[in-house]
Amino acid sequence: MTIGVIVHSWIEGYYKGNKDIGTKKKEIQAYCYKKLDKKREEYISRLEDWEEPDEYDKHKMVRMMYKAINNFLQTTDNISKPKDSEYQIYTELCEEDIKYKGYIDAVYADYILDYKIVKNFWDLDDWYAGKNKSKYWWQGLFYCVWYSLQEETSINTAKFLEIKKSKPRTTAAVRMITFHYTEEDFERCIDEFKKSCNIAKELTMDSLLEKFDNGDESIKYSVEELL
Repeated sequence: MTIGVIVHSWIEGYYKGNKDIGTKKKEIQAYCYKKLDKKREEYISRLEDWEEPDEYDKHKMVRMMYKAINNFLQTTDNISKPKDSEYQIYTELCEEDIKYKGYIDAVYADYILDYKIVKNFWDLDDWYAGKNKSKYWWQGLFYCVWYSLQEETSINTAKFLEIKKSKPRTTAAVRMITFHYTEEDFERCIDEFKKSCNIAKELTMDSLLEKFDNGDESIKYSVEELL
């Protein structure tokens, strides 16, 4: 996740013209090392009284970040600068006091784009890939619906740019996956979100705690049972 977050931040800075980004190998690596050290400090600060985790191979992580960024740079001739970068979603669609906040990586005139930093490309036609494909489909639909609601416009296409964090030998360095949505898809998305709101409004701390007791039996409750 950390690799993906830092690569995302580099791409955002690249499109915004940040001077500390750089496009040469040493400049990119320096940026990644700086961001990685900061992320580790944030992580350690959240551990409270836990022991600090073992040392990690940050050099290996930076190598993967650089490879992903270098692969991304190969796409810049085909992908123009977005009109919105890191667009914030903030909605209160439900009547209850339930808010959703998130970010869309890039917005263009007629589609939304999300970056995915991946190890390998999964086969789109393989049954095993169905779960990933479904996650992409729903994420893209959600972004399209909420951007359209907030901006009072209509975008019904979501694209996912998969970027490898390795140097490909026989395959492409990047891959674009596109989904087109209908009005029925939009309605379904809103209905599902409202259902989630109805579940969420019942998840108070008291309602969660009452599912547990002080004995070992508490571990038997699964997430599904709590919901």
